[in-house]
Amino acid sequence: MKIAFSKSEQLKNLIDDLFDYTRLMNDKNTFVRQQICLNELLDQLMEELVPLAEQKQRLFIKHFPEHRIFAALDSEKIVRVFDNLLINAINYTTGDGKILVSLEEQDDQVRICVANESDAFTAEELNSLFERFYKKDQSRTNVTEGSGLGLAIAKSIVELHGGTIHAKYKNETLYFVISLPFTT
Repeated sequence: MKIAFSKSEQLKNLIDDLFDYTRLMNDKNTFVRQQICLNELLDQLMEELVPLAEQKQRLFIKHFPEHRIFAALDSEKIVRVFDNLLINAINYTTGDGKILVSLEEQDDQVRICVANESDAFTAEELNSLFERFYKKDQSRTNVTEGSGLGLAIAKSIVELHGGTIHAKYKNETLYFVISLPFTT
């Protein structure tokens, strides 16, 4: 019974993620934009994830400016992006367990970076990270680790906000970098 229940929960989560992805791709006009303080939003998300991070011996380190940074965003959707990146960092960090979260202004955009020590990524793997159903090592990945849709959904949300998201790997660290316009 436990196995059947667990599998049905995994299937439900996969269907929910697939539904969300499909809805985002087909219903692009449902964004409710408002001025969001990114400092406070990221602080709140990290605070909510501290218990999970501590359970896995992870530590958030933030680099935010003293002043508050605002952008016109759909808060519900952008939370999904940051939540996905932070939870992925918690689950896949190697080394000392530090997860760096930075926020800065660059010209007419705001830049958010989530970085953590990670196993190596090839250029091909980095290019595939945002594809639907992609998982780095299919042979060792368990279904319970996710649907492979989280980063595809994150990319769709960021692009619908007029921004960009990319990943880079340097010095044993995986960086997810998001650039968003202040207003759209």
